[in-house]
Amino acid sequence: MRLTILLPLFLSLGMLACEDTAPSDGPPDAGASIPDSGGPAPDGGSDLDGGEPADGGVPGDGGGVDSGGGPIGNPAAGAWSETFGLPGVSGVPGAAVRVFASGRDGLYAGGEFVQMSGVSAKGVARWTGSAWTSLGEGLDITVNGLTFDGRGELWAGGLDSGFGPPGSPILFSWDGQTWTPGPGVQGDFPRITTLTTLADGRMVAGGAFAGVDGVSAPNLAVRTPNGWEAWGSSPNGTVHAVMEDPEGRACIGGEFSQVGDQPAFGVACWDETAGDWRGLGRGLPGFVFALIPGDAAGELIAGGNFTFVDDLMQERAGLAHWDGQTWRPLGGGVQNGEINSVRALARDTSGRLLVGGHFFTVD
Repeated sequence: MRLTILLPLFLSLGMLACEDTAPSDGPPDAGASIPDSGGPAPDGGSDLDGGEPADGGVPGDGGGVDSGGGPIGNPAAGAWSETFGLPGVSGVPGAAVRVFASGRDGLYAGGEFVQMSGVSAKGVARWTGSAWTSLGEGLDITVNGLTFDGRGELWAGGLDSGFGPPGSPILFSWDGQTWTPGPGVQGDFPRITTLTTLADGRMVAGGAFAGVDGVSAPNLAVRTPNGWEAWGSSPNGTVHAVMEDPEGRACIGGEFSQVGDQPAFGVACWDETAGDWRGLGRGLPGFVFALIPGDAAGELIAGGNFTFVDDLMQERAGLAHWDGQTWRPLGGGVQNGEINSVRALARDTSGRLLVGGHFFTVD
């Protein structure tokens, strides 16, 4: 599969690329729209960066989408547009947008900022179609996850940005007028890296934490009609991505090597027969930050900071394809000479694969 670079997205060491429509040796385009990973249609959320320490973007490291002065891509138009306004996000060192969610009343952006295009908006902002607006007084957290729950209420989760007192809430809901602290998230330094709403209305939180609302649920928790609870066995490391494919199968990606007592390197999917998570093949040799369904049932595409060595002994970094049986490099991967990391995956309305992350070239 060939990937062609469109233009820099002004990521910190980052690019955005899209799949070439020319014939390739990879999976064909399915013609799917951008996957809805954050809420019931037409609402959705798309994580751009989990905000994970060291490689994932602690406050001030410039992780995520650095929109300060950068344009927004419109692949369908074949050009970059400054429609969303300049100078982008600002107000704190390393200001960045880390996640988007599409709502019925506009596009929502979350991240680490106190201004969006000159408008005071702390942590979250809404694009009305012509301007950015704030949501109340904003949030004193770095927002890594946004999703609309089954009732259409917006939720935001992240990590303590240092603006509030120690032990401040990191999970909030917005009712259209006011932000309300959600249930407590337990752990030494708890952080939510992703929020997702499943087709059945359950909301899922992934990250690095010990539990939610006093319930033990390490790194992965689901909100059911009975409250928050663990979702099967718990992964032994940070969860960065939660995905549900068109067949209703859920998969998670992150920095883990097992789920419960089962080996699962970087990726695990829900096994209905076992009633628990199971790894896919030998897994991936690194961290996984993004997951998206493949073109055929049971297939997956993963993005992260892993590196394959292919049959020609060439390193292929950042992109992998699960064909239902085994993991293989997707195209030639991404490169920049230092950090090769894919942070976001999506499809445009014509089905082309869009790739964002820390890289300069992609093949």
